[in-house]
Amino acid sequence: MKKIKHKKKILSGTIIGLILIITIFSLTSSKNTKSDEKGYKITKVTKISPFIVTGKIKATRTQVATLPQGKVQQILVDNGAHVDAGQALATTYSQVSQNNMDDLNQEIAQQQRKVTELKRQLDLVKGQDDQARLSEVQASYNDANDELTNLQTKLQRGQSKVNGTAIAPFAGTVAIDYTKMGTPSITIYGDDLIFKANVSEYDYDKLQLNANLKVTALASKESIATKINFISNEPAATSKANDAKYEFTAPIHNHFMNGQTARASVEQAGLSIPTTCVKKQGVYVVNKKHVVSFKAIIGKTENSHFKVEKGLRAGQSVIVNPDKSLRDGSKVSVDD
Repeated sequence: MKKIKHKKKILSGTIIGLILIITIFSLTSSKNTKSDEKGYKITKVTKISPFIVTGKIKATRTQVATLPQGKVQQILVDNGAHVDAGQALATTYSQVSQNNMDDLNQEIAQQQRKVTELKRQLDLVKGQDDQARLSEVQASYNDANDELTNLQTKLQRGQSKVNGTAIAPFAGTVAIDYTKMGTPSITIYGDDLIFKANVSEYDYDKLQLNANLKVTALASKESIATKINFISNEPAATSKANDAKYEFTAPIHNHFMNGQTARASVEQAGLSIPTTCVKKQGVYVVNKKHVVSFKAIIGKTENSHFKVEKGLRAGQSVIVNPDKSLRDGSKVSVDD
């Protein structure tokens, strides 16, 4: 009986020992497996955020209408009205021009009398046998006639200066200002509009001709997609000593108003990742199975981010904190 109890104790001890050995082996194996898959942080490759700048909606053409000489007699359009190219805006009357025309009429009347007298003399000479006298009178008559024609032409041209008409140079909206020395000033703002803004020299490289941008009016929220059509290479008048500003524009073909404040969102080419991702001119890309592959990339550092120009695509996952132990083909555990 004692032998049986002793055997049971030995068997129980053996079983407990085996359980301990299996448990220790499992813990050790688990520890070794985790040490093979070191934890890394990952991030997604993203598109570069648009460049945002505030500016104004402006008419592409603005011109003060030329008023003929004289005093304005009548304004033919209302303030704020839309006019067509060539439309009459105002009429004027010039007393100075009228006085000149009166004097010119007197000269013409006097010249006509001279022509009449020379014609009478010419008719008399034609009946005489005096060729020299005939030639002399004929030449005087011709000169007098030429002078009369010149005076009449001058009169015709001068008549338009007496009663003048101001004409709209192009289609647009009228703005009338009566405060300038008692003479109204008529300004035409063209129908075609542009978005106009200034960019700092430090952001100049964020603009490209024909780059896509979205313009949104701050008040009305009206928006339109357009393209940059002009970038100046001369500093604007608003430039400061250590921060030159450069003007750029984009055409607007929508229901915007001249003078509105608007914001432009300029699309930027390239992708963005943190600078810590880049090692030896490349990055470690992580696939769905947590296996990494080294990819060479081309780009440049911009502040705390790296602008990727070639080598990656948006949405890929890359290691944020690569180290010397990381190898191409390694399987890693990741912390999103």
